[in-house]
Amino acid sequence: LFAAALAISPSLKKLDAENYILVKQVQIRILQVAMSGISVVYMVLALIGMLQARADGLASVFSLTLWEVILVVLALAYSGFTDIPYNIAILKWNPKNPPADWAKTRDAWDFANYVRAVPCLIAFVLQITALTLLAR
Repeated sequence: LFAAALAISPSLKKLDAENYILVKQVQIRILQVAMSGISVVYMVLALIGMLQARADGLASVFSLTLWEVILVVLALAYSGFTDIPYNIAILKWNPKNPPADWAKTRDAWDFANYVRAVPCLIAFVLQITALTLLAR
């Protein structure tokens, strides 16, 4: 999410409609698989960490991880209403004949990604804090 917000989206914004669509369609196909796998692995590891923190009596680590999971779930739920519908639309576009409002959809996708990145950034900070507490 951070790479997309900081580098990928601004780079793609410099492309014309045809090249944007070609690159974005490939990106979506690859990231759908990668992000699904990463999300599942993350959730499993976070839940294991929460269970272990609870078993070890580490209430602060448990709480931080719980809030982290809640934030990530909210970001993923938000994606269901924003990024995923945009991705479905973009995958249907013809690069040689883009829709007239293609740039509007591109900008809406970018904005949704920025919004989604905020809770994930907070979750990342919470995870670092939880890991720091474990290291003590």
